[in-house]
Amino acid sequence: MKRKSSKKAALLAVIICVTMITGACAKTDNSTLGNTTVATTSSIVSKAKANETVGVSTNSNSVKATESASTSLQELLTGALNQLEEQEVFQQLLANLEQMKLTVFSEAELAQIQTNRQQAGDLAYSVALDINLIKNNLLEMNANGETLTPSQVIQIEKLIKSYETEIQKVIDDVTARINALASGRTKKNGSDYSYDSIINMQDSQLTMLEDINTFMDQLMVILNIDPETALNTVPDLSNSNIAVTKPDFSLIKPTEKVRVGKDFVVAGLSSMANDGLVDDPGYKSQWYLGYTNANLAWSQINIENTIRIAIIDTGIDYTHPDLKGRVDNKEGYDFVNSDDDAMDDNGHGTHVAGIIGATSNNGVGIAGTVGALDVALIPIKVLGADGTGSLDNIVDGIYYAIDKKVDIINMSVGTSGTSEALSKALQAAHDAGIIVVVAAGNESTNCDGSGIVSSDATYTVVALTLLNKPALFSNYGEEVNIGAPGKKILSTVPGGEYEAWDGTSMATPIVSGIAAMILSVNPSLTPDLVYEILNSSSIDLLEEGFDVKTGNGLINAVMALELATQ
Repeated sequence: MKRKSSKKAALLAVIICVTMITGACAKTDNSTLGNTTVATTSSIVSKAKANETVGVSTNSNSVKATESASTSLQELLTGALNQLEEQEVFQQLLANLEQMKLTVFSEAELAQIQTNRQQAGDLAYSVALDINLIKNNLLEMNANGETLTPSQVIQIEKLIKSYETEIQKVIDDVTARINALASGRTKKNGSDYSYDSIINMQDSQLTMLEDINTFMDQLMVILNIDPETALNTVPDLSNSNIAVTKPDFSLIKPTEKVRVGKDFVVAGLSSMANDGLVDDPGYKSQWYLGYTNANLAWSQINIENTIRIAIIDTGIDYTHPDLKGRVDNKEGYDFVNSDDDAMDDNGHGTHVAGIIGATSNNGVGIAGTVGALDVALIPIKVLGADGTGSLDNIVDGIYYAIDKKVDIINMSVGTSGTSEALSKALQAAHDAGIIVVVAAGNESTNCDGSGIVSSDATYTVVALTLLNKPALFSNYGEEVNIGAPGKKILSTVPGGEYEAWDGTSMATPIVSGIAAMILSVNPSLTPDLVYEILNSSSIDLLEEGFDVKTGNGLINAVMALELATQ
């Protein structure tokens, strides 16, 4: 079993959504705050008015009516979950403001904002687990040929109607406050918000979440589900469209991909306040740099030390404008086609490469996690265009990286099986002094049995959301080590383009990049010491110390580099 560590850092303030979390907003009476769209209706309310939600027809005793009710409830819960994960813009904005330490807030005011964010974030995560528990209960009912009883259908309809007016009132209040907040911004400084307006907004959000939490608790009572069960239940998304990796190996498939245009605006994100650190136009949408403090650590790194990072994946598009000069394609190899050209024909490896080392401050695209640090990204192609590969190729790729004397191996690949040959290869990399960072996987399941994750030689990363909570798709287990952002991660893709992807594959290279920064200030560190530094400097998120969903917590680049130089 991998080593765990006690926490030295305080609990990071967590965050919650801007608008009503229980469904997609209707296209009426909209206003905007940054990239946030705010509406005065929700899907629960609009569906109830349109008689589309869980309700009773004139023939409420029929099986057809109860089946329709179950389907409608599933759709409602899915919409609620999607909105909970996506509409987090306001709190992301607060995190940006907090990082800049704006003088408009006193220490006491910042502490209150953090406290409110933590309280709302904890409640939002609880609601998310409730939603998944209800969804899974309905899926189990359907699998067993069961349906909602007529009595349950009637009770659910009454519950929704009882909340319709109250929910609408809260949504209107939240909308009004967001509009007031937006109109209060100065044109000179788009991040200049008053303390009172932020506190008022947070109060409205908390009221809204408490209403929805009560709604979900009452819904579980109707469905004969114990609300306390959700607190200790990890969501099961095995019936989703997420691809489950099987032996031999495959890339850990991103759960969502979003193409971005020349403006580098990512839907559901607020542009970061301009801190002047770099001039890359996509930097404003790289929220993960601020959340991990990677951008604040750039001033501490030793840019003269070259760190060699092997990306064992689908290859890298080394012609991408934001990767030129960062990819050492002459040192790479293609084990799929047995040649020296490790060009990416899938896109996964290129996205991983950009997260680690896209050229920063060049006025093009994005900034890599490592900033201006000199890195050599070595593409080792072991997966084909379809994202799959053989055990032999994976093992050969690891030994190839050892021969090339790399400092770090990034492996965003997965398998549900074990292999003695794989275990020996990973241990050989560790014994050679190589840091091996791997992805936990996107199946929302226990990953302890994976031959990659379970190795003592590897350091396993789970994905976090903008709420600083575990992404619902992220795997978990006793063998995970740390959490990093894994939602809406903007990076390079083949053809000179950029996309925002979700997945533990996207969280992993953030950790690899921060590990590279650690080595830049202290190249003598062994892999185990780097792992311990990352564990000890991380920020607790759920339970004090280690937990199976976030490992040792959120990675913190500034604290990690401080420990590395002590």
